[in-house]
Amino acid sequence: MAPTFNPSSERYILTEFDNSNKSVYTKYMKLLSEIPAYLFSRERVYESFNGIFMEHLSLSHVHLIVRDDARALAKAIFDGEISVNSIEENSGKSMVALLSYLDAQPHKSYVIIFDDLKRFARDRDFHWVLRRELAARKAIPKCLNFNFEDTPEGEFIETIMAAQGHLEREQNRRQVIQKMKARVENGYWVFTAPKGYKHVPDRENGGKKLVQEEPLASTICTALEGFATGRFASQAEVRRFLEADPYFPKDRKDGSVRAMTITRLLKKVVYAGYVEAPKWGVSVRKGKHEGLISFEQFERIQDILDGKKRMMPERVDYDEDFPLRGFVVY
Repeated sequence: MAPTFNPSSERYILTEFDNSNKSVYTKYMKLLSEIPAYLFSRERVYESFNGIFMEHLSLSHVHLIVRDDARALAKAIFDGEISVNSIEENSGKSMVALLSYLDAQPHKSYVIIFDDLKRFARDRDFHWVLRRELAARKAIPKCLNFNFEDTPEGEFIETIMAAQGHLEREQNRRQVIQKMKARVENGYWVFTAPKGYKHVPDRENGGKKLVQEEPLASTICTALEGFATGRFASQAEVRRFLEADPYFPKDRKDGSVRAMTITRLLKKVVYAGYVEAPKWGVSVRKGKHEGLISFEQFERIQDILDGKKRMMPERVDYDEDFPLRGFVVY
């Protein structure tokens, strides 16, 4: 049963919808031609009046407010079992912006329109948490393919629908992980391309593979080899080298690089041409991509980080049987 709308007495906010679904898109466009509403999307918030879109408020500005202020005000704004992080995780940043927008206008009530009940929340338990938060803000949810009813029977059906959506997402997640795990087992890096690499289509085997991206690849190669050989005697020296390089992406606006970035860089086996996925039980194995350094150099870096080998510039006459060579003055 489709929901009813009363534009003369209700204010509407439309959440972002699936543009690829033609039937949903058609319903939304028809709805926007009939009622004035605010449309929340990933890019911007628009005001629609008689089918004419006008820029109303930049969502990036709303997100900025959420990031800078909401964490400090989280206890006051999102009191109790809900938090900014949990909203972002279970419903996305647009929902954070939406709730912040409602909080900024406590004396107004809105009708929140969703194109599909499955897009309301990504978790069955969080579904009811979010319902209570909307109710606390006097916001009424409406859905194009589901009719919310505040009756025992209505709540039962809504719970089943939310659980079904949760099941489908979990099954899809499991299937995606199984496919990604299989790719890693075959030597492919399926995660975000590390600095110095980029993903390109693998025309021979399908999917995508890593290839080096210059000039950043050469910069990272120099940093890793320098640490392995002793040219850079500490992680701090590696950091200063990378901060001075114009191609290496910086962590902060002042051009500095975090110490943790350097540590993670030195510990990535992918730079040796290998792959792994410990959380999926996939051990280190040879990858399909070309490494920036050898596996022996990578192991030496790990030994240095673990304190098994001392940091010193590499000497032609260096021998581990004479560990004080170069330190004793006579």
